[in-house]
Amino acid sequence: MSDPNPDAARIRRIFLGEHAALLENLSAALRLACERGSDEAAEVHLKQLRQVLVEAINLFKQGSAE
Repeated sequence: MSDPNPDAARIRRIFLGEHAALLENLSAALRLACERGSDEAAEVHLKQLRQVLVEAINLFKQGSAE
């Protein structure tokens, strides 16, 4: 079964891939902040991580609904 809009599917894959890379980077930054005992930096990275996760989940749901 082919996707009725292959361009949209390709764009979704690219965005999900970018979100995955961003999540990896933010996770590493959060881990380093925690190891260094920087609560403020950890809080910032945790908020960013949550935001990217929410965006990725919404994008995934949007793609699943189509």
